[in-house]
Amino acid sequence: MLKDDLEEFNRVLMRYLIWYNPERVHSGLGNVSPLEWICYKFNENSSQSKIIWTHTISCDF
Repeated sequence: MLKDDLEEFNRVLMRYLIWYNPERVHSGLGNVSPLEWICYKFNENSSQSKIIWTHTISCDF
């Protein structure tokens, strides 16, 4: 159980935080994730390529 295994608890918590902060959609950002919002804002104000970044996090937590 998580309450008995601090290392496992920390792994589960990190997975959640990695999902919650950058990946989860936020209504205050127009129902997009913070990473998507940053990409859109960057491309909106850029005279360079309009190719959208992709989000590819791979974690072995």
